[in-house]
Amino acid sequence: MKKPASILLFVFAGVIAHPALADAQSHYQDLMRAVFEARGQTFPEPPPPPRPILITCKDDFFGDGTCSESDLPYSAVASQSVSRLPKPDVFDIASLTLKGSTARFRVIGVTATDSTKTVVPYIDGLSSGLILNKDQEIEFTLMSPPTNGRQVSLSYSFSLEGLDGASCEQCDFSYSVTFTSN
Repeated sequence: MKKPASILLFVFAGVIAHPALADAQSHYQDLMRAVFEARGQTFPEPPPPPRPILITCKDDFFGDGTCSESDLPYSAVASQSVSRLPKPDVFDIASLTLKGSTARFRVIGVTATDSTKTVVPYIDGLSSGLILNKDQEIEFTLMSPPTNGRQVSLSYSFSLEGLDGASCEQCDFSYSVTFTSN
């Protein structure tokens, strides 16, 4: 006599733990929702997918920094005027850290532009296709060449996409700065 084929599914908090079984997970949640509703109970929604975190740090006058964590999407608008002697070849606009969660993500759509077309800004330490592994931290810096006293409008952006079944809708980073340097 033939034994029926069986599939072993690992279930944790109502979520089937295998990315290839996303349809089965959805079906399982629909069935469980119906069971809860038949009993007059509210179905507990699964936790949201893990998302990466952006760490921003600012130094004060004495060089002591304070850091904060932000969820994605992240958007900031700033204005900065800097004069340094000797004049550096490049200025650091902002240094940030992208911290992974319990899933893997791919960096996509990395762009750095100057709408005045005066300088060519860039993001150091981050490129499209870079993989952010579980619990990994990637430090990156928003950079600009000297503007020689001209005011420029810089925009830096990128997005993240989930890998291995992780979702990352609206995992976007955007930083715009009006910048002037010597």
